[in-house]
Formats: sequence, C-alpha cells, structure tokens
Amino acid sequence: MQPVPPRTVLIVARDPVIGALMGELTTLCGHPAVYPRADERPLHALDRLSPGLILIDADDSDGTAPDFLAGARASGPVIFFSGGMNERELARFASQFDALSFSLPNGPRRLSETLERAATGYVLGARC
Repeated sequence: MQPVPPRTVLIVARDPVIGALMGELTTLCGHPAVYPRADERPLHALDRLSPGLILIDADDSDGTAPDFLAGARASGPVIFFSGGMNERELARFASQFDALSFSLPNGPRRLSETLERAATGYVLGARC
C-alpha cells in the first residue's frame, strides 16, 4: 500500500487523556490531529474543522450521537476506537456504520494501516 497524503484527523474521545494519546499516535502516523474544544460539541467541531478523517471513541455518547455520525460520515471516513470492547465487538459495532475500527491497546503501525485504509476508501473489505 502506498502512503497517502496527510489528512487532518478529528479525534472525538470521552476521556481527554485517551484523546491526547490517540492524537499523538495519529501524528506519529503522519496525520495531524485536531480536537473539539472543551466546551464544544463534536458536531460543531466537525463543521469548524472540516477534517479529512474522523476517529471516534465508540464509548463516547456524543461521538456516537446520530446527528454527529451523519455529519461525520458525510465529511470523510470514520474510524471507531475503543479500549472497552474487544476487537471483534468493536469491528461489529463499526460495521453498523460502514466504518473501520482500531482497538486499544495497539500502536502506531496498526493505526497507520487503519488510517491509510480509511483514506484510500477501503470500507468493510471492499474499495469504494
């Protein structure tokens, strides 16, 4: 797989520490991370930042709200992450939204592969 051009990644996480960790991993993969402001709903951050990829904590109720998910899917590829679900549960959850998933704990190599798959249109085993 050839490297893809960097895309800004919106990180939506329930826990700011986990969000910062995901942002650092994303940056290590060559994609700059952006975040909603502390007092900002994810939907407003989506409109304000216009990211190329969206990385969502599957355990975050704001990040999985129907209005946000509709906007996120219209903006770019969505990737769900979770430390509370095992890999199979998370993949099943993400497949409901035609999204990819990234389970924790994991590292930059696996995240880089997932970001590149999302950025090149790979969804649920088929290229778009």
